[in-house]
Amino acid sequence: MDPNECWRRFEEAARAALAGIGSVPRAYLAAVRRRFGDEIAARQEKELRAYIAHLREKGK
Repeated sequence: MDPNECWRRFEEAARAALAGIGSVPRAYLAAVRRRFGDEIAARQEKELRAYIAHLREKGK
């Protein structure tokens, strides 16, 4: 995956979580875990949660 593709998938997962579609973020994190390992997936999960919180704040 190139960086633009990674960012697009990350953003899709965050927006899906905001919309209440929980399986998309889990699928994204599972794909990251398979491709890059547990450490990167854990970091992505933290960043994803922070980005979701940011989008929620921005939407208020």
